Amino acid sequence: MCQNTHNLINLMQLKFFLVVAEFQNISKAAEHLFRTQSAITRAIGDLEKQLNVELFERHHNGVILTEIGKFLHTPIKNAIEELQRIPELVYAYNQPDMPQHAQINEPYFLYNTRRLEIFSTLYLTKGMKNTASLLHITQPAVSSAIKLLEDALNTELFIRTPNGIKATAICNDIQQNIKRCLNIIHDLPNQTANFIGKLQGTVRIGALPLIRTFLLPKAITSLASKYPAVRFLTFENAYESLVAQLRSGDIDFIVGALRPQQQSSDLESQVLFDEKIFMVVRNKHPLLKKEI
Repeated sequence: MCQNTHNLINLMQLKFFLVVAEFQNISKAAEHLFRTQSAITRAIGDLEKQLNVELFERHHNGVILTEIGKFLHTPIKNAIEELQRIPELVYAYNQPDMPQHAQINEPYFLYNTRRLEIFSTLYLTKGMKNTASLLHITQPAVSSAIKLLEDALNTELFIRTPNGIKATAICNDIQQNIKRCLNIIHDLPNQTANFIGKLQGTVRIGALPLIRTFLLPKAITSLASKYPAVRFLTFENAYESLVAQLRSGDIDFIVGALRPQQQSSDLESQVLFDEKIFMVVRNKHPLLKKEI
């Protein structure tokens, strides 16, 4: 997940976008967020410039979402909600016997795209030096970002050992929320382009055996010729590993033989086709004497 963080969308701008959409008034949104009206206006303007669209229609008595604004509202809301769940997860982990109705403050410390990129990269590399090298920052910057997250969450995310860095149990849990959030915001420019008719982006496909040797390559070749701006990536792994990637948002879907629904009750399955399986044996084979 090494990307140029300078080109990533600012999560605080997305939070401002949601609040402005809720109040339909920049002044009321600024009051709710304890920010100046000019700061909110500038943040929304920067977001629109980065996406190259108008998200709001300005009127003398307020603002309303444009069609593209309405379209992007759902994924943006989903991204922010992923981060809002993190303090609740940490609280439940640290205080398992406490009631779950404690007041959780808005996690503004999480609305920093670069900080989340540092966390996510460190989780993958398990090394400060490698993380700093991949993100083109210093090791102290990596350490500072992680310490800020740990202090704000009041919990240890990584254990420093002589052999490197090891993620704690709660770190393993919240990294899925962070990955899903980052995957959503990485895709916002593509979704914006797709909405206005410029189909682009990357389709990440989990491929199981029996499907990846003929049918999937043929489908990719057909679609690639129709949509040259779309990239297709395939990930070949065991079903359990692909499901974990799917839940984290690292892949878009899995293609292969269906599994029993109880194995993945939180996932939606769709039958593409049925296929009969035949067994060919020699004459007088013992299997011919049994009912199969």
